[in-house]
Order: sequence, then C-alpha cells, then structure tokens
Amino acid sequence: MSFDRATRNLLAGSIGKIRERLKTGVMDELRRLGFQDDGTVLALASIGGLTERERSAAGELRALLRHLIAAEGGADGAGTKGWSEREVARAAYDRMAREIGFTTLNRLVALRMAEERKLILQSVGAGLASTGFQIYERLANGALGGRHESYRAYLECLYDEI
Repeated sequence: MSFDRATRNLLAGSIGKIRERLKTGVMDELRRLGFQDDGTVLALASIGGLTERERSAAGELRALLRHLIAAEGGADGAGTKGWSEREVARAAYDRMAREIGFTTLNRLVALRMAEERKLILQSVGAGLASTGFQIYERLANGALGGRHESYRAYLECLYDEI
C-alpha cells in the first residue's frame, strides 16, 4: 500500500519528532549514568544511587562510547575531520544517543507491526494495558519490581524472542 505525498510527509515529520524525543530521553538517562553532553564521563564510583544492573549498563555504555570515540577520532585520535578531542568526544556521544534512540524506535515499531499481523499478543499498542503485558505482569506477580520495571523486562524478553 502506498501513501499519498501528504501522508508520507506527515509520517516523516512524525517519525522525526519521535526520534528527537527518544534521543532527548536517552540523553536524560545517560546524564543520570554520568555521561555529560560534551562527551565527558564522570567516574562510575562517584555516582550514587545506581542499582547493580544500572552500574553494569553504565560500564557497557562507557565501553561503547570509547569505541565510538576511537572510530570518530581515526587512527591518530585527532578526528577524521580535523576535530579536537573534545569535538570528537561530543560527536561520539551524540552518535551514541541517536543510535540508542533509533534502535528503541525500530524495536517498538517492529513489535507494533508484529501485533498487527497477530504474531504476538498486544504488547505496545495499549502500553501498560496491553493484553500481553497484563498476562506477563500476573505471572511475574511483582517479582520484577514495579509496573514500569516489569514492563521494561517484558519488552526486553520480546526483543530477545523476536
């Protein structure tokens, strides 16, 4: 099924807004884990209030940022575009936040498409009120924490399964 120009433009505009909103949300979460907007990173030991899972994720994200900095910086570390180390770090941080947001959007869209094709129970179409999550939540019976933690675990299980 093809869309007319107006529908395509509306869809493209909506997707752009969603991507920006997801990127902003990702950046908020990264700040909580010690990542600064300029690409610098606080020492993990200096950040209080993180769960063991969050500390593990923060460590993996730090490794990803180092990898992206190396990729942005080229072989000499000066940046393939003649950038300073700070500009390279900022570009790598921005890329990491953008890619995490894009991945999240793509996964949610894939789940929604699977729902429409009746491949999975409703899981994201009604959020926390989705049929699949309601069943999962009853089975988990609070063992995973609050509703939002349970929903996150549910979505991660779906991502892994699909």
